[in-house]
Amino acid sequence: MKKALIFFVAYLLLLNTAFSQAGKLDKTFGINGVSTIYLYGNPVVKSMLVQKDGKIVVCTDKYILRFESDGKLDSTFGFEGIIVSEYILACMGQQKDGKIVVCGTSKSGYTLSRFDKDGVLDANFGSAGAVSSSLSEVDEPVYLIVEQDDNIIVAGTSAYIASEPLAWGQLLRFEKNGEKLLNKKMFELGYNHPFTISQLHDGRIYLSAPIHYTLGHMRMTLYNSSFELDTSFNHTGNYVFTDNLSFVSSLAQRDGKILLGGVYYSKTTLELKVYRFNPDGYLDLSFGNSGSLTLDSIKINGNKPVMIEQPDGKIIVGYQADLKGVLYRFNVNGNVDKGYGVDGKSVNTIVSNFKVGALALQSDGKILAAGNSLGKNGYEISVARYNQDILSSIKNPLTDIFSFTVYPNPMKNKVNIEYYLPKEAKVTLRLVDLQGKEVKKIVDNEKQFIGSHRFEIEIADKIPKGNYFLILSAGEQQQVVKVFKD
Repeated sequence: MKKALIFFVAYLLLLNTAFSQAGKLDKTFGINGVSTIYLYGNPVVKSMLVQKDGKIVVCTDKYILRFESDGKLDSTFGFEGIIVSEYILACMGQQKDGKIVVCGTSKSGYTLSRFDKDGVLDANFGSAGAVSSSLSEVDEPVYLIVEQDDNIIVAGTSAYIASEPLAWGQLLRFEKNGEKLLNKKMFELGYNHPFTISQLHDGRIYLSAPIHYTLGHMRMTLYNSSFELDTSFNHTGNYVFTDNLSFVSSLAQRDGKILLGGVYYSKTTLELKVYRFNPDGYLDLSFGNSGSLTLDSIKINGNKPVMIEQPDGKIIVGYQADLKGVLYRFNVNGNVDKGYGVDGKSVNTIVSNFKVGALALQSDGKILAAGNSLGKNGYEISVARYNQDILSSIKNPLTDIFSFTVYPNPMKNKVNIEYYLPKEAKVTLRLVDLQGKEVKKIVDNEKQFIGSHRFEIEIADKIPKGNYFLILSAGEQQQVVKVFKD
């Protein structure tokens, strides 16, 4: 009991500290919160991942790099922290055992390679560590998804039709060791043909691609796990969105909704926007301004907003505006989170011309942003780390941890609870005030099975506005999330 009380008091102190720093650069990382390295050839950042031990892997079109958790280049990875690629890289993913899968374009079309967690080419993957294709398959890979079973999906563009402004895209699924192709699907790409895909938690694939005969019109398509049309989506598997825009990034949220980031073409400006769609294919009108939110007006196209969802359902969008890297945070409903940075924005002024290319979430809730910046020698690779106030993933020093998410936060009369139990346990969930006094017992020592649990609870009007804690106990494990009653 005494240990639990000490832990709870420590948690309160940690919460207050973290909440006051949300969106500020973490000065313990790199130099003033940013780690920067110059490499020959102006490499462009494509993706980033965090390994189980907290090390950070960044994939560019020419190199793969690994940083220690403090921002220093990790000399134990590849050669002095760097792998020089033999082909042009486009995307990266991580399998459950920590192995790194990358895909890019080579002379034979595309090449899919796998490295062990320390950057050594894995000879057990494909043929001597790689799988290659001819140009009749995917000649320009764009996305790579590692599925729950470690199988690998690659999506990219393929051959053009000479008589039309039309390209073809393909979805390919490979067995986890690259030994064989499991599924293949072809789809049309239109004029100015960027597209985006994401995978829902149930294995379905969400594709957004331009319609080849109409500039600015996008077709959203939902495929089942076998790459066949899912007709539960708008009754046909397709939905045509006729706004004047191009989607260039996507994010599947835990509740099945889809975020699409893109460029909106107005008569005078280009605007970076984020739209949210319901699982049925229609705009989520409860999000932002009737389904969308505007980030910034931009002068130059090619700016790609990248997105990440926090454990509490809040959304962080990274992009470049006025030659500065920006992280913008929104609440679950799409309203600006005024408690983040300055009025919802964190602007990186440490490095010049920072173009955010990838975001990642550490296990302690801190946000990593990787991209390119302009240094004295030319364009550099920069990784910035930002302090955060999401503590649902901070490890309890007394026990192991399990996932616990609460949204929306701030909450009103209803709140969604979501958690995953790694094993069967007796669960108790309580709402307490800042003095530790119990306000509401939601679950009382109830035996629950392994797996995901999700439900909605009502918060009585008589509970005053203010800060509270939701305390989830499962066996000997415990997590605490700070919530605000609006």
